[in-house]
Amino acid sequence: MFKSIVKALSVLLLFAVYLAAQTGGTYDLRHAVIASGGATVSAANNYQIGGTIGQSLAGGESQSGSFQLRGGFWAWEALAPTAATVTISGRVLTAHGYGISNAVVTLTEPNGTQRRATTATFGYFTFDAVLAGQTYIVEVFSGRHSFAEPTRVVSVVDEVSGLDFVAHSQ
Repeated sequence: MFKSIVKALSVLLLFAVYLAAQTGGTYDLRHAVIASGGATVSAANNYQIGGTIGQSLAGGESQSGSFQLRGGFWAWEALAPTAATVTISGRVLTAHGYGISNAVVTLTEPNGTQRRATTATFGYFTFDAVLAGQTYIVEVFSGRHSFAEPTRVVSVVDEVSGLDFVAHSQ
């Protein structure tokens, strides 16, 4: 009798291990896809399906007429672009190419918010954490210098460097 109980418990334990292996605990592996490829073709009557290595298996979809085939076990979703931040930098220079210190450079964001940077000894300025994909207004002001082009409209897609403002010669 004891051996029968042990045998029954062993079978139940093996069955439980088998079930755990099939589901992976919290993961369901019953829909797994193994891609072998190599131009394997299956055909029946007027229908044919072929697969190759490199074919999209995770949610790839083929459609013809009223028939549709979805491969893999993940549904495809379009990913929204992330809001990446970049840096805008440049210099404020004299007509002879020397840096102008203490010039004020203003960055106006699309919502009207303004950020200011004061140029360093050699005329450099930097705006960090600027949201890409937007258009900004960049302006320069110096009490001692005037500029032919004191205002710039900048469409930011990636890092912007070399945004230089050059003063009129005096």
